Order: sequence, then C-alpha cells, then structure tokens
Amino acid sequence: MVIKLIISDLAGVLTENGDILLFEQLQELFPNKPLKKMEEVFSKHMLLAERGEVSEWDFLHAFLEEMSLDSQDVDKIQQLRRDATKTNPEMISFIKKLRMAGYKLGYATNCSEEEIIHNEKVLGLSGLFDFGLASCDTKCRKTDPEIFRKIVGHFEGVKFEEVVYMDDNVKYVGVAKELGIHAIHFKSLEQAKIELQKLGVDV
Repeated sequence: MVIKLIISDLAGVLTENGDILLFEQLQELFPNKPLKKMEEVFSKHMLLAERGEVSEWDFLHAFLEEMSLDSQDVDKIQQLRRDATKTNPEMISFIKKLRMAGYKLGYATNCSEEEIIHNEKVLGLSGLFDFGLASCDTKCRKTDPEIFRKIVGHFEGVKFEEVVYMDDNVKYVGVAKELGIHAIHFKSLEQAKIELQKLGVDV
C-alpha cells in the first residue's frame, strides 16, 4: 500500500480553530446574553450556511434575530469571525513540502461560501491543493461520507486505501475511516508527522 493522496481539513489544521475566541468576543459584545444559549443558536444557524442553504449574512442575521439583538451588528460579527481565524504557518509550509514530494493534495471543510472565498484569499487554497470541496458545495457536511467519495473520485485511479485524511475533529476522522481511508486525528504538526510516517509518507 502506497499513499498517493493526502486530504486535510482547514479549520483546526491549516488555521487555528477560532470558535473559542469568537464566543469570548461575542460574550464581551453582548454581556447580558447567556454564552451557552449564544453558542447553541449560533451553531444551529451556522449549519444551514455550511450546507449552502443560506448565505453567511442570512445565518448571522437569523442568529441576531433569535437572540433579540440588533441586526445592524451582522457586519461586526462577520469581521469577528474573520479576525478569530489565524493561519498556521508551519502547517502551510508542511503542505507545500508534501506537494513538492509529489503527493496529490486535497481539502475537505465545513464552511459557507463566503468563508471558502475568504480562505482562498488568506491561504491561497488553489496554490496549495490540487482539489478540494466545502460543505456548501456538496450540500452535505463531513458527517456524510459523500464529501470524501467526491474528493477521492476526482483523482482518477486513487483508491480509498491509498488516501490519508487529517482532521482535528475525531467525529469526521471516523467517517473517513468507514470508507477505508487512513484517517489521523490531528493534534499537532509533530504528532501528524509521526502518524504519517507510520503510513509510509515521506515527511
């Protein structure tokens, strides 16, 4: 078995997961609103945007409306989301190294159309990866194995057992494993390198 394709998550791997910082900032912005309630309502509406059913603006507007907050804060929250997402330079350099080593590279991510456009600007996705899909493209999140089938299917002749997937969320790691993909629960670059080496990847 030789690994030919490496697929990576974006948030939590190539970028820091900004959710914790975002909700801290939301609590500062709206101190009279319970944090747990904000997290629940925010997540509920965000799922719709990640499946491409509504725009990011619509989801943020719906969040503010359900929380009885000023709808004029949509732009402010959208900017908070952008600012809370920080790139991981070491991981980006590592992805470039894998590409130079000859591996095919893909990404799979749960995000809205607006987020993927932002990630392209910040990360230069088209320059890092050969192909990738976001949940807003496929209308399904990574809990559905279809997104992985489509990505692997894009690379002609590549079999599931010749693929590695990295994600910081163990739930999505499990979905990939069900297809026969070698999946790594990403915790750090050094840990990922060790796991990749075990699979014969030249790191």
